[in-house]
Amino acid sequence: MNIHSSVTDTNGLIHLWVFDFELLFFDQEKFLWIENLMYNWWWLSIPYTLLYIIAIFIGRRWMNKRNEKFELRKLLVIWNIILTIFSFWGACRCLPEFIDSLTNHGFLYSICDSSYKKGITGLW
Repeated sequence: MNIHSSVTDTNGLIHLWVFDFELLFFDQEKFLWIENLMYNWWWLSIPYTLLYIIAIFIGRRWMNKRNEKFELRKLLVIWNIILTIFSFWGACRCLPEFIDSLTNHGFLYSICDSSYKKGITGLW
């Protein structure tokens, strides 16, 4: 995995280091493809969410009927550590752009402007 230094995004912010997979969100053609995919297939999130909720209730009932319990404490600790690292990493990648937009343009811009859906912040 290559690390690129001093990459400037579409908003003019210079990123000191950018990974290869993050560069996909700088490429306008790939960005438009992903954006069209999200706009055209947004509705799939509704049945997926409903299936997930149904699976939770069915799984809860199924687990209550079992006599034997699963020992998941170690697995859940590992999952939570991975989730913590991922969240911290995403926050570290988004924080410079958020601080830049907040100091240069104000609070309303930093929350409501859609230009930050591109680049690193768009990925994370």
